[in-house]
Amino acid sequence: MIRLAHFVSHPIQYFAPLYRELSRADGIGLTVLFGSDFGIRPSFDKGFGQAVQFDVPLLAGYRSRFLRNRGNGIPADGFRNFDCPDLERVLRDGAFDALWVHGWGYMANWQAMWAAWRLGLPYLVRCETTILSRPRRRWGALASRLLVRAALARASACLFVGRLNRSFHRAMGVPTYRLFPAHYSIETERFREPPGGRAKARAYRLDQGAGDGTFVLATCAKAIPLKRLQDPIRAVAGLTGDVQFWVIGEGPEKEALRRLADQVAPGRVRFLGFVNQTELPALLHACDAFVLSSESETWGLVVNEAMACGLPAVCSDRCGCFADLIRDGVTGYVYPAGDVAALAERLERLRAAPAAARRMGRAAQELVGRDYDVKTTAGQIAAAVRAVAAGRFEKGARIPKPEVSGLLTPGP
Repeated sequence: MIRLAHFVSHPIQYFAPLYRELSRADGIGLTVLFGSDFGIRPSFDKGFGQAVQFDVPLLAGYRSRFLRNRGNGIPADGFRNFDCPDLERVLRDGAFDALWVHGWGYMANWQAMWAAWRLGLPYLVRCETTILSRPRRRWGALASRLLVRAALARASACLFVGRLNRSFHRAMGVPTYRLFPAHYSIETERFREPPGGRAKARAYRLDQGAGDGTFVLATCAKAIPLKRLQDPIRAVAGLTGDVQFWVIGEGPEKEALRRLADQVAPGRVRFLGFVNQTELPALLHACDAFVLSSESETWGLVVNEAMACGLPAVCSDRCGCFADLIRDGVTGYVYPAGDVAALAERLERLRAAPAAARRMGRAAQELVGRDYDVKTTAGQIAAAVRAVAAGRFEKGARIPKPEVSGLLTPGP
């Protein structure tokens, strides 16, 4: 049994199904170490502008523990929000064989990697940074080149969530033989068929006054500047026919966006507010297409969710998932971020050809169900952990290239 410790800042609704699947993997004993219990109780989300508590199980089906945290435990800007001084003792006392760390945005992530280095414990790093990511400050770029490069160089393996994330690792000097796929994925079966069946999905359309011939476009995003929700609002204003745009989410820009919608697309935009996880599948099944218009998005798992519901997706070229999930004209379309005319043109293609849009939705559903499901990702991570465990455990050791070359799964 390989005893695997995993450090992550807090329980995340997208990760819990992955932990459950990984806990079922043969020969892997997973223990998740959390820096705080944010999300377990109603917690204020700065982006949503309200308290949020997800209605899916976040701790069931896998082993976990919460660490002492000297920070406030809120996942937001603030390097010291997660400061867990007991990490080295916990890793030592747990007699773990390997450590998997998610990202490096907080002090505790570095404490985990430093502790592993001192203990001679091999560690794996999974992050979502892409070659599209732009540092907020100049020193951020320098930190990436120096501190992050050093952390990745010491890692026994780096897990990439998609093509653009893999390119980031290569740009940071990580050799190919230490790169393993660990796709960003969801529990696709939960989205494939809506709870309550098609009748509930149809009821959502009727509640919003959408008939059978209405083209319903949806987005699921926080109403904050980087999501650029004003772009799809302006785009749907120019579409022909019967069109509705459903905005799923809350945030500080909501009222300004509502005023914009009343001005440029009166009667076409519906603001549905925050929708929890158990209700989201039925709501998405009521739609005809999905859009993610962000000017900065490391991935965008809401696109996975929409595709699992059988929707074609239109994504800006600043969304990290587009290189993996969007096959132009097959599963959706890509457009230049901020180009409203280009976005409107792609949306009009979907609106004007509903049969083709449905075919694209089925292709999207097949893609995420096959390659971006948590079962697939759990298998990928388990393969990486086994490869690391087969290597040497001395400080600074690297996985010998011949031992893992045959284990690498062809990936993006």
